[in-house]
Amino acid sequence: MNNFSIKQKLLTLAVLVSSFLLIIALLANHSIQQIKDLEDTKVLVKDNKIILLTLRRNEKDFLARLNMKYQGKFEKNYQILVQNITALQFKVSGMPGVDTQNLSQLLVLLKDYQRDFNNIIKLNQKIGLTPSDGLRGQLRGAVHEAEALIKEQKLIALNADMLMLRRNEKDFLMRKQLKYKDKFDKNFISLSGTIKGLRQKLKAEDIYLESEFSDLSREFAAYQKSFHDVVSITNKIGITHEQGLRGELRSSVHT
Repeated sequence: MNNFSIKQKLLTLAVLVSSFLLIIALLANHSIQQIKDLEDTKVLVKDNKIILLTLRRNEKDFLARLNMKYQGKFEKNYQILVQNITALQFKVSGMPGVDTQNLSQLLVLLKDYQRDFNNIIKLNQKIGLTPSDGLRGQLRGAVHEAEALIKEQKLIALNADMLMLRRNEKDFLMRKQLKYKDKFDKNFISLSGTIKGLRQKLKAEDIYLESEFSDLSREFAAYQKSFHDVVSITNKIGITHEQGLRGELRSSVHT
């Protein structure tokens, strides 16, 4: 260094200072970028929490209203959430102390949530989203046929029993409580007894309505079967939010 001229020394010093300043600038820029990435990550995490809550709202809206538009909303928000989590994985992949496996597991759980929700929709479609669809439509058709036969043959004695069955059916569909299935079965036995007694009475009076009674019994048997099918599928969906597919869906989203 002693052999260098003052000019060379000053030039070397300037190069060293410039190098240090460049290193400091690069470190500062890196730190600023890290801070920006952290801020972006915080925003993504906050957005994901909001979208997950929106998914739950879409789910509950469907269960309350049985309207397929909520499946469309659910699917749209689900895709946004998956994209956000994928972006989050990319952002945090180089950060120290961050385990991206948790995010991978989250994507798996969300897929399970989507699957369970869509399975619940399919089963509700089988039951019927409106009174004229699915098994609800079959229930309605069978009981309307029975009502027409009762009215045509003036079998007024059957009206009270039939109205009780319809009340039990509607109570079950509205409240999802198995006690109404038990009441339905009890009242169906009562109806069958009334049909048998009425059949014997009319026969004793030489009034023969065998084919009419056969048709009536067939319609009520179809009504009973459709109702039991509705109860069975409702059990699969879950009578309460902790049972069946509703319980699996709840477990997925809580995890």
